[in-house]
Amino acid sequence: IEPINNRKFVYQDLTPNLAKTYSYWVQTKNSELIGPFPVKVRDPEVWWTYEKIMGRLSDLKNNYSKQIELSICGQTTRGLDIPCVRVGKGPCMIGLVGAIHAGESGPELIIPVLERLIKENSSLLNKVQIVALPSVNIDSREAEAKGAPWYIRTNANGVDLNRNFPAHWDTIEYGYGLDSSEFGSVTYRGHAPASASETKAVMSILEKESPKVVFGFHA
Repeated sequence: IEPINNRKFVYQDLTPNLAKTYSYWVQTKNSELIGPFPVKVRDPEVWWTYEKIMGRLSDLKNNYSKQIELSICGQTTRGLDIPCVRVGKGPCMIGLVGAIHAGESGPELIIPVLERLIKENSSLLNKVQIVALPSVNIDSREAEAKGAPWYIRTNANGVDLNRNFPAHWDTIEYGYGLDSSEFGSVTYRGHAPASASETKAVMSILEKESPKVVFGFHA
């Protein structure tokens, strides 16, 4: 294959199947054989891209404009908007937070649930309000959705957002045999409490809304 701009080679394999991991070796005329490089083909119905997340939220807002309030609560490390969605008018506020760890649950569960509540159980939304951050760790989730073959915990700066909140930040954790104070560890807590922009976005909503209970999606 010919290089693009005399430096970049692009190869597209059209044969792989969803949910399979493949390994590739690469060699040019002037280089040694290098690899293997693992690539995973993820099902787009299971792993939503940022474009799909924002599109589904936009559709939800357009279809149920009177029941849905859609806003932006902050930006990711790489500058992507973090969406926040609110439904219901009841006195009890419930918080939903998804994809704090990029390889775990989030928008693919939360957004369809909100839509089903409006369509099938709208009377419940007279008793409760739900404020949801369907996808917090968007930068790393985008890497997962587009084929990163490994499980990603941290944000783009290597911070485990789940350990970046001020609560108990001073306590060093050694879960999974790792040191949460050590940069490079996948449980790294960050250099200071709430140092990550994603953490600040979550805190801004929780402090503003004061939900009675918050469900964090980790699975």
